[in-house]
Amino acid sequence: MWKISEREEKIKYIVEQYKLGKSIKQIARDQNGCAKTVAKILRDQKIEIKSRLLDLTSLSLIRDNYIKDNSSDLLNLCKKYNFPSYEQARFYLKKDIIERKNRLQLEREKLFEKSLSLFDQGFQIKKIAEELNLNEMMVAKYLKDHHKYDNLKNISSSIISDIITDYSDGKYIQDIKKQRNISSTTIKKYLTQNNIELTNHIKYDINENYLDVIDFKDKAYFLGWMFSDGNVNKTIQRIGIQIKGSDIAILKTISSYISKDDLVITREAKHYRDGYSANLRIHRPHLARRLNELGCVPNKSKILIINDLLKKDMPEELWSHFIRGYLDGDGWCSLKIDKNNKHILGVGICSASVDILNFFQEKLLQNNITSFVYQGRIYSFHIKKCDLEKFYNYLYKDCGDCKLERKYKNYTVYVDSLDKSKS
Repeated sequence: MWKISEREEKIKYIVEQYKLGKSIKQIARDQNGCAKTVAKILRDQKIEIKSRLLDLTSLSLIRDNYIKDNSSDLLNLCKKYNFPSYEQARFYLKKDIIERKNRLQLEREKLFEKSLSLFDQGFQIKKIAEELNLNEMMVAKYLKDHHKYDNLKNISSSIISDIITDYSDGKYIQDIKKQRNISSTTIKKYLTQNNIELTNHIKYDINENYLDVIDFKDKAYFLGWMFSDGNVNKTIQRIGIQIKGSDIAILKTISSYISKDDLVITREAKHYRDGYSANLRIHRPHLARRLNELGCVPNKSKILIINDLLKKDMPEELWSHFIRGYLDGDGWCSLKIDKNNKHILGVGICSASVDILNFFQEKLLQNNITSFVYQGRIYSFHIKKCDLEKFYNYLYKDCGDCKLERKYKNYTVYVDSLDKSKS
């Protein structure tokens, strides 16, 4: 928010500039603000807002000077008389002075040729349109027609080439970002599109080959988390896990499996009722590709399966750790006490994929644990009440730190209550 004195000065400046003949759009541009805000301020100050379309005085002056002086440049005349639209002025003159349309056409072509030059220098389309008083969509169309721009990118091929060169020469992405005024996400996108692996100049020592061989419980547990709450971004070769902020401790534990360094875990104020989510993101192409091979694919929710490669590479004794990781990510373990002071435990898993729940069901049945799969808005997986203790022993045997504490605690309290009732 502006301070009162600053606001008064801004209002005074806006009113003065508008009275001097500047358009609302020009004033907004000068203030790095919004044209709607400028218009509102003018209306609040009882200033009559003139329509650009009715600015015939400026158009007449532009017309007269253009006719009198063959060396007059239409763009400069628009700027001189504060007329906001080159194309509108051109249309007016072309309609009014038929014999001069060839001159106007030539000027327009030169102006659009200049847009090519500005684009190659690294100017964004919006800035080019502002500089040349042209319509942004027309600039984009012209660049597209000249194979300089498409719907997927707003950066010239020469700038992309410079980005690749800078990165290959050892520059950090953050430095390139500052130099080019381009987001780090966009930079990474162009690097990966040009088969440049994002392995250089990254601060953290990460075991990219972590999942090449699945031979320990922590790897199985990690995979379970990735299959439930994890994601793989194929475009920028990134993997990530997002959980509720209060469970950040397990995310730190998981990150310690992959790296000896303390990986950055970001917080974002969305998705969860406790105020923020905790996010672990790792940029490693090989790790992302390996997860993709094992069946943890992008946009996996409804197509998730346990593929043949994962079945082959996962030792039988590690499936309990995988299932526990999946339950910690997309399951529940809720504990209640009824009116008779009896502990009631609810354990289950939610998934949009029935295939993976059916697989869990078969795997547990091999260990004499009965479960059920129900279909609602999504599929849910429940353990038979009489087998809850068996499932607990299967799930947490030799688990170490590979567990979400709050769910483990609920389950432990429930099992302890069963032991007390037996005695």
